[in-house]
Amino acid sequence: MNRPSKQAKRISVLIPQIGKNIRIATFIDSVRRGLTLSQVTVLLLLKEARGGTMPMGQIAHELGVSLPTTSGLVDRLYREGLVDRVVNDRDRRVVLVRLATRGRTVIQRMLRLFSDLLTRLLADLTEAEQESLAQAVERVFELSLAIREEERQLGEQLADTAS
Repeated sequence: MNRPSKQAKRISVLIPQIGKNIRIATFIDSVRRGLTLSQVTVLLLLKEARGGTMPMGQIAHELGVSLPTTSGLVDRLYREGLVDRVVNDRDRRVVLVRLATRGRTVIQRMLRLFSDLLTRLLADLTEAEQESLAQAVERVFELSLAIREEERQLGEQLADTAS
C-alpha cells in the first residue's frame, strides 16, 4: 500500500477539525432555538429534494442513521411545525416528508445568515484569494463525494461478506 503523502496527512487531520468547527450550534440556536445539527441537515435535505418530498428511508440513508433515529428526528421537526408528512399515493407504507412553510423560512434565514457571515469573513481577502478559496472548497466538496462513494462501496462489501 502507498505511504500517505505529507499533504494527505495534513488534510486527514484538518478535515475532522473543520467539521467540528463548522457545527456552529450557537449559530443554529440564533436562528431557531433548540434545533440540532441533525435536524438542520434534514431541513437542508428536504430543501434540495426533487419534487419537494423525500421518503423517510432516503433521509435515513443520507444521514447514515437508522430508520427509528430518523423517525425521531422527523417527529420532533413535525411537532415544531417545520416539516409535514405526506402519504405516498402509490405506496401507503412509504412516508414522505416535506418542508413546511415554517421550516422553509427557518432554513432560508439560516442560509442567509451563513452567507452574510462568510461575506464578512472573506472581506479581508483579495478577490483572487476569495476565488482561490472558493475553488479549493469546491474541490474539497468533490473529494467528499468520492469519500462517500468509497464508504458506500465498503459498506456493500461488508454486507456481502456478512451474507
